[in-house]
Amino acid sequence: MDSKGFEAQSYIELRYDLDAAVDMAMSIMEREGMFEGKDSRFIEYSRSDLKIHFQYVLEVLQTGSESLFIDYVEWNRVFFRGIGLEYVVAPTFRIIHDVLLKMDLDIDVDTVLAPGMASLSESHDDVVIGFEGNPYPELVESYCRSLLKGDREKAWNILNDAMEDGVGILEIFEHFFQASLRNVGLLWQTGRISVAKEHLFTSSTQNLMARIYPYIFVKPPSKSKVMAACVSGELHEMGIRMIADMLELEGFDTTYLGANTPSDAIVSMLKESGAKILLLSATMTYHMERLQRLISLVRSDPDTERVKILVGGRPFTVDESLWEKIGADGYSKDMKEAIDMVASLDEA
Repeated sequence: MDSKGFEAQSYIELRYDLDAAVDMAMSIMEREGMFEGKDSRFIEYSRSDLKIHFQYVLEVLQTGSESLFIDYVEWNRVFFRGIGLEYVVAPTFRIIHDVLLKMDLDIDVDTVLAPGMASLSESHDDVVIGFEGNPYPELVESYCRSLLKGDREKAWNILNDAMEDGVGILEIFEHFFQASLRNVGLLWQTGRISVAKEHLFTSSTQNLMARIYPYIFVKPPSKSKVMAACVSGELHEMGIRMIADMLELEGFDTTYLGANTPSDAIVSMLKESGAKILLLSATMTYHMERLQRLISLVRSDPDTERVKILVGGRPFTVDESLWEKIGADGYSKDMKEAIDMVASLDEA
């Protein structure tokens, strides 16, 4: 597989004429008066959003997952409510649905999308933001507020004091880093913070994680080799990076390749490292076909065909049967479960 050419575009973009679909949808939106009184910036954003929507929904149709489309509709409802544009969500998805019906697809569009389309007319509970159920709610809230204000040293002092009081490193990663990143993601989704502040929070978290590394890499690995990577095109790396770090803490010999890793590079590194277990992350549903093809590539090579593959990311928590559909050996919904599953596979 040519990682510089073939993987530069998504499989959906290669298979379908997304621009033609967007043009058709834009014409319908204009005809229905959705752009009336709107400036050129709104219209261009609408075009950009439509392309993302079509790419995402076509990938959902490939998986045949009703739950993934329901989740996507609800995510957009929450996001557009946060910026005062919730009223565009229902007509936009109705138009997308109608355009898809006119495309030459060998997929039963209505069967997969019907539940999500029906949910557009239903009432929904507000998104819950906070740290309910977290064993350290007040500490994590203070930590989160400190980082959002840009006070990294105060955030570090909170973590350092917690560790001195007996909070373990795994708990720091799970209940502070993981929990706060999810919370900040919801703050951005609901329009309460800017994307710049969300990115700053993520980079600050990476800095604080690095300051904990001296506590993690203190003794040589004693368990199997594990490789972790994000599928090509996937830029959301924090979750799998934290899992790789915690596996290192648990004694595994971990190789972390990072975000947006080409498929052929992953297979090449698997051969070079001799890893027994491969962890793959895909947060965006429109990377599912690419992930499935990567798994097939690993399985088809005699040098890597026996490698156990675990997957993770939002799509797999929304549709818990998705990992089987793409040919993986299992999935984990969070950091602790991933560590337990790798330990189980290592003993098998």
